[in-house]
Amino acid sequence: MFDIMLPHLSQLRNIARFLKVRSKYQMAKGDFKGALESWWMTMRMSEHANQDRFLMSGLVAIAVRSIAVGAIQDQVLRHDLTTAQLKELGDMLQPFYERPLTHMATMESEHRFVLQGVRQIFENPALVKAW
Repeated sequence: MFDIMLPHLSQLRNIARFLKVRSKYQMAKGDFKGALESWWMTMRMSEHANQDRFLMSGLVAIAVRSIAVGAIQDQVLRHDLTTAQLKELGDMLQPFYERPLTHMATMESEHRFVLQGVRQIFENPALVKAW
């Protein structure tokens, strides 16, 4: 009754981890633009995960965003970025600060989902035994 498969969520986390390693490699090679693109992709993936309206998706969105922010912070602290690079990084991050991850819609969706399940149980008590 409550079996919902969300296999893409584990893939998003794996891809985020890969992009973190990729950005580290790109920065080590002096490819700031490439690292910036990797960070941007990871931040966008967090927004994508947050669109499902399931609690688990929201939690994965937070985890992916955390991976992205950790990767950025790690590389900014390890490398001497120019003023122009810092500005470019800030410009890339600005839209994400303007669209923070919010979970009100996710919580409302979870609430409706649970209520629907409870309603189904009251309408068909045999579901409890089958579950």
